[in-house]
Amino acid sequence: MKQISEKLKQEILADKYYQQCCLTGNKIKDGYKIDWHHAWTYAHGQISEMWAIMPVCVKKHSAVNGDKDSVHNCLETREYVKYLSLLRADLEDLKKRMFKKNWEQEFSYLSNKYKDYKYGEKKGIE
Repeated sequence: MKQISEKLKQEILADKYYQQCCLTGNKIKDGYKIDWHHAWTYAHGQISEMWAIMPVCVKKHSAVNGDKDSVHNCLETREYVKYLSLLRADLEDLKKRMFKKNWEQEFSYLSNKYKDYKYGEKKGIE
């Protein structure tokens, strides 16, 4: 796992978006632990930028102690979190800085698959 810089940690801690799980809506203030999930890799490493780090509650993040539909156990959940992260990104900026990945193609695929998706409604996921 790539280390998150101290500056970025402070920005994340100050941002209200990271106070609840992007999948379930479970909130830190209600006693839930939120992990920071690196949704994307590029050039053989995790992307450590705010748009690419997503807040996910422990049960939906952990591969070992998490639910069967956790980010590390379920392709559908993993892709959905990637989609949510790209909604926060500046695709034009990514195309310039990380040009070896086709960001438009990634967004198009994920958008077509998940734009009307409501997490937890398919397959009886809670």
